[in-house]
Amino acid sequence: TGLIEIDQIRLIHQQVYPLSISQVTQKKSTVLFDVTNHRDTTVAFTSDGEAYELAGKQTLTLSRGVRSETPLEALSVTLRCPDWPPARRTVWVVNPEVGSDWLVKPLGDGTLSVARDGSVAVVRKANRVVATLGPLVTIDGQCPNLRLIDGKNTVRFRGAEVSLSLTATGNEIDIEIDSGRLCEGPVVRTEGGLEQGLFAGLEYLGKGERSSSQLDIKTPEHIRFAPDPLKVTMPLMAVVTDRASVAVTWDDMTLQPGYATPKFFDGTHDHRMALQGKSIRATIRVTEDPLEESIAWVVGRKGLPDLPPAPRSVAQQQALCLAALGGPLK
Repeated sequence: TGLIEIDQIRLIHQQVYPLSISQVTQKKSTVLFDVTNHRDTTVAFTSDGEAYELAGKQTLTLSRGVRSETPLEALSVTLRCPDWPPARRTVWVVNPEVGSDWLVKPLGDGTLSVARDGSVAVVRKANRVVATLGPLVTIDGQCPNLRLIDGKNTVRFRGAEVSLSLTATGNEIDIEIDSGRLCEGPVVRTEGGLEQGLFAGLEYLGKGERSSSQLDIKTPEHIRFAPDPLKVTMPLMAVVTDRASVAVTWDDMTLQPGYATPKFFDGTHDHRMALQGKSIRATIRVTEDPLEESIAWVVGRKGLPDLPPAPRSVAQQQALCLAALGGPLK
């Protein structure tokens, strides 16, 4: 009712980006990026100054060499198509044997080695890498510049807009991250073949299984590596491999967890667990225990959540059931 005045009408034409980096594969000295053209026609693009023409529905592999000069190395590919913004994909390569200037702390029957630039940490047992924490923190997909503040009991780093601390006690690593902007960290990467896996409320995996598979869900909802936090029933992600049992728990259930096994993000065969937020408080437990012990560990720390209030009394529930039996079901 009344007069409606329209100030402006805009027509926006949206299209799917013509190219995607459909798969990443890490080799020992190179990273392979598969670029797929989703159009039926040829698409011209450039990457790192090189010009390419990719026929319709075809895939081209771009290769980038691993320098292995730092413990954590970022390798990127940027695709530039005419009339489109650039598309960028970055993968992280961990070189745990590069660099000897580490802060080494005891961790259970192993060690936790923290890089002095705050980029990555390495967990070893019997002189073998069982897990890496890397990147320890990223903002907008990049590692911030951090300086070491304290390297004694608690390892502390500080940057322009983020602070980070790690404390190793027994077989647990406590991590605190505070950032002025949304960040991700730590990215926990567990080495070895999968024996058991758990993402509470979403994934329960057996030997050699893959997360986000279609074994139980055939629809697109099977992709659940970064689900709505409301679907996470308990703050627990865990991976048990033939090398170690690594579990991650956190305090704030509004954080965005991520879980992928194998870690297709970076094209490797290890297993990825990570958190996103501005204030992250997490604990990582490294043992050789079966998965059930990790569940008991988290329940022992935090307890089970309270039951929701009952919607009906026992008498009301019985009346509802009888009404259904005597009514629609009759």
